[in-house]
Amino acid sequence: MNQQRQQQRVPRPIGARRRAPRQVARLLPVGLALLLAVACTRPAEDDAPAPAERAEETPTTATAEQDEDQTGDPAEEALKAYEQYLGALTLALGGADPNDPLDEHATGLGLETAREQLRANEADGLIATGTLQPSIEASDVTVDGDEATLTDCILNDLAHVHADNPDEVAEPANGNRHPLTVTLTRDGDGDGDGDGGGWKVSETAGPELRGPVPEGESCAPPALQQELLDQYEAYWDALYAAGDPGSGQPADPDAAVLSETMVEPQLEFAREYLEELRAAGQVLRGRPDTAPQVLAVLDYDTYATTVDCVIDPEGEGVYDVSTGERIQGAGADNRTQYLTEMRLDGTVWKVGDFRIQEEAQCVRPGE
Repeated sequence: MNQQRQQQRVPRPIGARRRAPRQVARLLPVGLALLLAVACTRPAEDDAPAPAERAEETPTTATAEQDEDQTGDPAEEALKAYEQYLGALTLALGGADPNDPLDEHATGLGLETAREQLRANEADGLIATGTLQPSIEASDVTVDGDEATLTDCILNDLAHVHADNPDEVAEPANGNRHPLTVTLTRDGDGDGDGDGGGWKVSETAGPELRGPVPEGESCAPPALQQELLDQYEAYWDALYAAGDPGSGQPADPDAAVLSETMVEPQLEFAREYLEELRAAGQVLRGRPDTAPQVLAVLDYDTYATTVDCVIDPEGEGVYDVSTGERIQGAGADNRTQYLTEMRLDGTVWKVGDFRIQEEAQCVRPGE
């Protein structure tokens, strides 16, 4: 195969690596606040002191209301209010219920932002169809008195159609994910029945939710993010396991583990590279140190990109399997930035393409 083409897609341990075309990377700004639940224990019934006898009291109206308010979880109520806001906004954007009172679900800057999005669609002669799908849980909501904040990795399923001809799609939905930071305030009129609790969206920060959002910051929900990172690491493990199968054998391009972690075209590139090593009686050793980040999750969670500043360890390289002599290899602590495309194959994420993005001394977050 073309030597330069292969070098761009397989992490070859050579001193001078070629640079692949630079691609724009979008950093992942996922910052989800966690609400810490404090666990408490009560003494066993046998050890508990007997309650003191007292006259029976009839709870006042104020006491009853206070007890009722205390039964509601503010984080749960704020989350429900946020979900109701998304539902109301979706209906308004779709024109299905033009009289739907957004002010029941939003206030202040949050209400004005929603109305601006409606006015923008109206000016363009568009309405939106589809849904806005949240992926946040109550444990990710931070409550401080009468204010709650959350950052949701929202899946945008909105499409734009022409208002005068809804059967004509102006811009199809793309199913991309984007981080949306939301502030909610409690107006004190909530009844604590778990149906919003008086919370309203007072501010939003993120993409305009008036239709598809093809560009901008992207994100992944925590579970999906971890799955992507685990499968990315499995790709490296598979490459080096096939590169040095042991027992004095050269690299194995037919190793089953390759197809378990890669799809075309990366599977072909990896096999052709390992075939070259096998033909030369060589093995690949020294699995690099990796620290990937998820950049984007797109197309209804079927396509994702990661970026990684890969660091080569001491002794990483290509070795002659019979003599043990190191044939090729970059210097210790050599750094290379890779951009990886991952695709959902059935139910498993696999590497579909793998390119050098930067050969300079890339820096990892936090360094």
